[in-house]
Amino acid sequence: RQPGRVTAIVGPNGAGKSTLLAALCGTLSPRQGQVLWDGVPLARWPAAQRAMGMAVMHQDTQLAFAFTVQDVVEMGRYPHRHTPAADEAAIVQHCLHATGVADLAQRELASLSGGERARAQLARALAQIHPCPRGTPPRSRWLLLDEPTAALDLQHQHHAMALVRERAQRGGLGVVVVLHDLNLALRYAQDVLLVPGRGEA
Repeated sequence: RQPGRVTAIVGPNGAGKSTLLAALCGTLSPRQGQVLWDGVPLARWPAAQRAMGMAVMHQDTQLAFAFTVQDVVEMGRYPHRHTPAADEAAIVQHCLHATGVADLAQRELASLSGGERARAQLARALAQIHPCPRGTPPRSRWLLLDEPTAALDLQHQHHAMALVRERAQRGGLGVVVVLHDLNLALRYAQDVLLVPGRGEA
């Protein structure tokens, strides 16, 4: 896939969509073949550089500590601590507002609804993938999302997908998103990858 485009992965439950995403982000190692990033095998990228250029949003992530929404979004900037942007605080605030959770910034993440937590985690991922200083590898940046709309109501589903598509098109960001809603995939993704269920291949 190419930066600047949204690729949706769709298919029935149990087809392996989340497993495929895990292989793309390096959580799982593929049994065959390899994942290339800027022409280099993913496993060869140092963890620090990988974190600067790739953000992953898993399905409802639970935190063991009482972090606020703002704490969580600020965590997205941690990989950039050695080469911080001049406007680190502004980046965090921008992502809070873009995902509609600025008014929840001081709330503990655990106290929120599933949909609010999902929007907070999307804000964290967007903060992490904010453009790096020029010359900082990797060249391409990727946002990998595992069913980010599952806990959202209809309005927020469309808002989230429109937001990531806009970031892809205007910011040159590559987006790979697992979706259970084919209509959302067809509306917001330029490319759709169908993973067949068992016995359907």
